[in-house]
Amino acid sequence: MTADIFKLASAQLPDAYSAGACNPLQVRATLLQGLAGCLVAASGAAGEVSKAIRLDLGVLRRHQAELWHCTDLASDITLLTDQVHAAMKTSADVFARVQRQVADQQSKLQILSREHGTGRALSLHSEVAAAAAGAPLTPAMQHLISSSLGEAGLKRASKDVDAAAQQLTQGFVASIQPSLERLASSLSSMLAITRCTHIAGRLGLQARAFQEAASTAQQLIADASKEHHEMLRECTEVRLFLAWLLQLAAVLQDDDSRSPALSATSRKMAETNIFNDSSVPAPHMGMHGQDPTDGSTRQLAQQHLSQIQHICSAQFASMATTLSAAITSKNILDIKEDGRQWHSCTNLLPNSSILWLGTHAPHSMVLVRTHQDQVQAAELICPTAQRIVQSAFYKEELIAVVLESVTSAEQPGNLFLVPIAALPWAVYSSPVHLDQVLQAHNNCQNIEDLASRTFAMSAPVNCPLILSGSRGLACVLSTMQQASMYDLEEEDSAQADAD
Repeated sequence: MTADIFKLASAQLPDAYSAGACNPLQVRATLLQGLAGCLVAASGAAGEVSKAIRLDLGVLRRHQAELWHCTDLASDITLLTDQVHAAMKTSADVFARVQRQVADQQSKLQILSREHGTGRALSLHSEVAAAAAGAPLTPAMQHLISSSLGEAGLKRASKDVDAAAQQLTQGFVASIQPSLERLASSLSSMLAITRCTHIAGRLGLQARAFQEAASTAQQLIADASKEHHEMLRECTEVRLFLAWLLQLAAVLQDDDSRSPALSATSRKMAETNIFNDSSVPAPHMGMHGQDPTDGSTRQLAQQHLSQIQHICSAQFASMATTLSAAITSKNILDIKEDGRQWHSCTNLLPNSSILWLGTHAPHSMVLVRTHQDQVQAAELICPTAQRIVQSAFYKEELIAVVLESVTSAEQPGNLFLVPIAALPWAVYSSPVHLDQVLQAHNNCQNIEDLASRTFAMSAPVNCPLILSGSRGLACVLSTMQQASMYDLEEEDSAQADAD
């Protein structure tokens, strides 16, 4: 059984996190450890503001156990109501086919009565009553039994009714009944949670609503059981009616519609009260030519199910609204770019730190981070004979930078791992203007001087550098036919494999 993802809460991001189609933003988010919060970072095009905010998820952290239980129950309730609705619809479709067995014969009898010049519309009920009284079958009824239906058609219809009754029972026992019992149990559990006033109020749940839903679920179980037994009873009646027609067909083979055997058979079938049981009136089976669908119990069951769905949807939406209102945002990082073409990426760490890395020139790159409630920035440069080709974050404490020769693009370069803690960080006020960072030469240092490890690459880098911190690997696509893999954790700092 697969449940849908339950929407627990939502948060409204500032206007700066949205942009038009001509200037899209790249937005990333990560959850902090222990549900302490959520970091959301957005990077825009050149000249736009790169921002990061922290969403306070304290309300989710404080009620984490209750929310786990509530969302699990909410998913079950949603799934179970959908399953019950689908199973009831399937049963209704199967039962409608059974009812059509009688309705179709009634329609055929009326057509035949007009063809044989009876002058009045006949009904199956009147034919049964007449046969039970010893009256001969009308020519229309004889034609219906012997020609329109025939013995083969009656046997085929009987098998269809038997199969429908079996399908109805299987659907009720295997799907409807257990799903309704689980639904009632889940609603009772939600009621128990909401009766804890201090929790229910903070989650926006109402005990009275779930009390009504739980009571309705119990009534729905009774309604569904009653509906199932009514459908099985009607299937039995239709099956016996078809068996009676088979007996009439056997009698008519003697070509004597007034034979004592025919009258005796009709009286015997009439004495079973199949058509005259006051508890199941003939219109319920369509014997009087009326609509064969009564459906009062069926409609009541559907109303109860819809009522449960409406109550639960409203309560779960109220919980999401209440939790969403308790989520606040705090702007923790603004980076104002200087109009140059920056190529940037952002790393959001579970310890609530945010790292922003941007490259705008072949020889320079800037990093900005939040650290202990401060905003810090640093600049890294490379020798003039080299240029920065690719850069990316590696694990939580390193950055990987690929440098290649300026004079020869075909000459493979080197990959440097630089510890983030070793960078010449300087404190800045928010928003951080990158042109100020570039002008401050005191926090600028050479990449090669800070690198903790260096890897000689076997081929030039033409595509983005792909890193896996958990596996300690780097992948570089030098051409469409060649991918080079590097083991960044090996001791001798040599290349591992090249394919």
